[in-house]
Amino acid sequence: MANETPNHEYIEVSDDAKDGTYHGCAPIMSRIVLSASVPFIVLTVISFCCEWEIMRWVWLGLSLIIILFGFYIRVYLEKDIREDFVETPSPRLREAQRAKTFLGYDFGNDFKLRMTGSHDYSEILLDFEEDAFRPLGEFCRSQKSYKIQTSTPDEITITEIKHHIVVKEKVFEFEEELTKTGFTKTESFYDPSLSKKYNLWIKYLLQCEVDYENMTLKMFYVGW
Repeated sequence: MANETPNHEYIEVSDDAKDGTYHGCAPIMSRIVLSASVPFIVLTVISFCCEWEIMRWVWLGLSLIIILFGFYIRVYLEKDIREDFVETPSPRLREAQRAKTFLGYDFGNDFKLRMTGSHDYSEILLDFEEDAFRPLGEFCRSQKSYKIQTSTPDEITITEIKHHIVVKEKVFEFEEELTKTGFTKTESFYDPSLSKKYNLWIKYLLQCEVDYENMTLKMFYVGW
């Protein structure tokens, strides 16, 4: 289908979100933290048995701190995650929100969303009908082309908007990159410690492509 990444299989994401199926990472993190307290609990018991006056209180204090931290992760952080989940229960809309935030534009909820990915690559592809796509197309056409570079001691960021997209298509027996009319917004992140003046060392990038002809929006993340 339109603007798919070659050699990738896509899965359609629906609005279904069954109650009780989402737990986030808080339970796993809390188990890890609580497991880390076991050696200190053992040392506490040994210290009391051996009557180590100072060390037994040190080990006991560390054990209690780790245990309390584990329960904090489980109770409070999981509560915050669940509240975010309840606010937007649809997996399809949660995935699309990433593209809305990146573009700075709410293109509505009338679209089909598919996902794909591989090692260090994650992509969502939205397919629109003509009426639903028209406002998004008008927004993209109204944006000015630019390229901005900002630098910090830890990272170099380049943000760029271009009024074309690059797609990979088969021409005879070969795969070629073709330039088509569309909209591309890219944020590239580089490591200044590895970069040279004319050779930036990229760490990862976010890119959003809007294909006017096929009425699709593709957003993907690539990391190195």
